[in-house]
Amino acid sequence: SDYLLAIATFLIALIVIRIIKSIVIGRLKKWARQTATRLDDRLLSFIEQPTILVLYLGSFYITVDNLTLHPILRQSINIVCIGTGTVLVIQFLGSLVEYGAKLYLLKQGDAPAMEQTLNAIIPAIKVVVWVGGLVFVLDNLGFDISAVVTGLGIGGIAVALAAQGILGDLFSYASILLDRPF
Repeated sequence: SDYLLAIATFLIALIVIRIIKSIVIGRLKKWARQTATRLDDRLLSFIEQPTILVLYLGSFYITVDNLTLHPILRQSINIVCIGTGTVLVIQFLGSLVEYGAKLYLLKQGDAPAMEQTLNAIIPAIKVVVWVGGLVFVLDNLGFDISAVVTGLGIGGIAVALAAQGILGDLFSYASILLDRPF
């Protein structure tokens, strides 16, 4: 009976996801086509795929979580779901960072120096997001992350002290370019 309930729950979740996909995302796509800019279409494409995949993953996790499984199988499913969900969220956040940078670039007009700066800053921000995601996954898998966070902090201080002049020049360049004080 537990397996039949799990299958029924999963099928209902699939139907709800299909309804959400057809109605909500369909209306958002229709709205995005009516606007003059292409940025909202791009934002919708960034949001659509990870959201649907997270909904499928969540429905699978909820369905399997109610079953009585062997502890090794349950732990394996937890690891796969946490890892996959974290990767999807990290990709979503990276896409949002890129979209925000493109939107900022559009507001600034055609500035090739600004575009070069944003193209240099976006990968650095994505690296920070991936490191945060890795720490999140390690924490949820039961590892003691206090040593990892301490190591990241000490490593960050060591790199900052070693490259103090270069980092100061880099931040000054970004400040001048983004703020345009003159």
